Amino acid sequence: MVNPARRLFLGSIAAKILALATILILLLVGISIYALEESKDTLRDSIMEDVKLETRSMMDRIDSDIFSMLHELSLASVDPFLLEAVEASNSEFQAMDDPEEYITQTDIEWTSTPPDELTPLMISIMNNTVSLDLRARYVDHYREDHGVDAWGRISVMNEYGAVIAMTDRPDDYRQSDEDWWQTAMQKEDNVTDVAYDAYSGIYAQRISVAIYDGNGTFVGEVMGFANTIDIARLAVTGGRLYESTRVALTDTSGALIFSSDAYLFHEVSSQQSYFALALDDEGSFMAEDIGRQVLYGYARSAGYLTYEGHDWMLFIGYDLEEIFAPADDLLTRIGLMASATVVCGVLLAFVLSRTITKPITEFKRTARQISDGDTDKRVPIRSGDEVGDLAATFNTMVDRLEHSYEGLEDKVKQRTMELAKLNEELTNEVAERTRYSEALELANKKLRFLGHLTRHDIKNQLTVMRGWLSMARDESKGKDLAEMMSKTEKAAHTIDALLDFTGEYEKVGLTEPVWLEVPRLFKEGVMGLDTQKLTVSLDLDGLEILGDPMFSKVFRNLADNTLRHGQKATRISVSHEVRPDGLAIVYEDDGIGIENEARAKLFQRGYGKNTGLGLYLTKEILDTSGMIIRETSVPGRGVRFEMLVPSGKFRFHPVHSA
Repeated sequence: MVNPARRLFLGSIAAKILALATILILLLVGISIYALEESKDTLRDSIMEDVKLETRSMMDRIDSDIFSMLHELSLASVDPFLLEAVEASNSEFQAMDDPEEYITQTDIEWTSTPPDELTPLMISIMNNTVSLDLRARYVDHYREDHGVDAWGRISVMNEYGAVIAMTDRPDDYRQSDEDWWQTAMQKEDNVTDVAYDAYSGIYAQRISVAIYDGNGTFVGEVMGFANTIDIARLAVTGGRLYESTRVALTDTSGALIFSSDAYLFHEVSSQQSYFALALDDEGSFMAEDIGRQVLYGYARSAGYLTYEGHDWMLFIGYDLEEIFAPADDLLTRIGLMASATVVCGVLLAFVLSRTITKPITEFKRTARQISDGDTDKRVPIRSGDEVGDLAATFNTMVDRLEHSYEGLEDKVKQRTMELAKLNEELTNEVAERTRYSEALELANKKLRFLGHLTRHDIKNQLTVMRGWLSMARDESKGKDLAEMMSKTEKAAHTIDALLDFTGEYEKVGLTEPVWLEVPRLFKEGVMGLDTQKLTVSLDLDGLEILGDPMFSKVFRNLADNTLRHGQKATRISVSHEVRPDGLAIVYEDDGIGIENEARAKLFQRGYGKNTGLGLYLTKEILDTSGMIIRETSVPGRGVRFEMLVPSGKFRFHPVHSA
């Protein structure tokens, strides 16, 4: 037995409204929390992709900046002022009795001079016009206008490798015995990996560019140290960074080149967790670092234009807690708002349910009294809202129900009689239509039987006539009689063909279209024809069409025309072409083709050199299947017929090799 309180709760509209409102509110809150969690996942995926792109962009900026340094030296190498100075130095050295001995002695004096001292030759070279121009254009320009030491020392050497201009003292006077010198001569330019330059006091890349005269002859080199640390620092500060963002630039062995944290140059970082997870040229991953979840993006140097890069790896790490702090705060606020919403919603639903259910309860009581037979009862109207309108409508309905009930039975009887009469008429109509249909079918059967019987009798008589004509021609000695006999036999043959045509034409359209395998149709159609002298090519594998089972006659008529009228025909080709409006089955041969004046009459009944019925029957068979045949030949190049199959009336099935 159900508890009364439980029955009241289950049956009460107020309880249902209250429960529904609570469920809807909780559902909306749950959806909001779920949407936020999903958005956090989506945000994380989006941020991971963004971090990967940001890291790639930053690495590309570093490569681009290094290329810009290389490009600056390349521009200096073609400067007319610098080229004139190099060629003048080469001429001076060529005039010496032994320039190599001079370079060797000068190099010994150069290297023996303490690093903090300068010889008169060094001072002279550092203060010549080329050196002063290089210092102003590169070293001082970046330091004064951009606040960075982009360049360390820059040197210019003649073709003998002797220094002829410099912004600061190099290690040696002779530079031609250095590896970078030889590489630049072979490749026109060279950018080394990062190393410490003691004289410049910076970690830098040595960039060297060959100098050529107007004839393309090697005349010297220009070399400079690009401050890689400042290049990396500028690229990093130009990116989007959080307060806890960490940046590290390493070489292929994992040794640090630059880091946003305190570091030692070439300090090995390959043991850190993030380095081991960088498996591709670029990407992002999650890793735990010092007890916190970190989102890392990484990108490998890909070079830029003529700068090939050195396979450096750039890492950017973001603290997940910092990234998702706004989302977590929003989730907390949504939870508080959701709790308050649930409480307010339940209270509001309770008040509204009481307002709605009270007049409904009165409706229920009055309706029960009326159903018990007390039709004088009416619902009291206490408000002007929708419930009051419903009460007024209900009362009006009860009034009209009382008036209409009296004549309801008479109307039901009248309508029943009318329906019975209409049903009888309909039954008679159906029976009459059935009789007409059966009579028409019987007439058709009789007509087909009569046609078959007539053709059978005529064919028998024609067989007898051919026999007598053959005997008369063999025994006749007169030429005119033999010719007359021949024409008579030809006429008999034509009658025979016409009768065959009527038999085939009678079958057209008698059966419903079915799915037919086109390769099999072709083989059945040409069966019995002498096609051994022809090369037959079929491109119809897997093709099926929805058409008249008589379709094989189409291929037979076309092949018979080729054999009769093609004369020089040696090949038959049947292929298919899928088109936007359907499919075309294309029949072609390489015979003499069709004359222009004959094209317009090809498919007319009676036109042709034989019976004139083959192509007409072909057209009729295709018409019953909703298909079209047209002749698209080029004069003198054989025949070409296209049979157009509408969409929905062809299909392909897989062809399994044996």
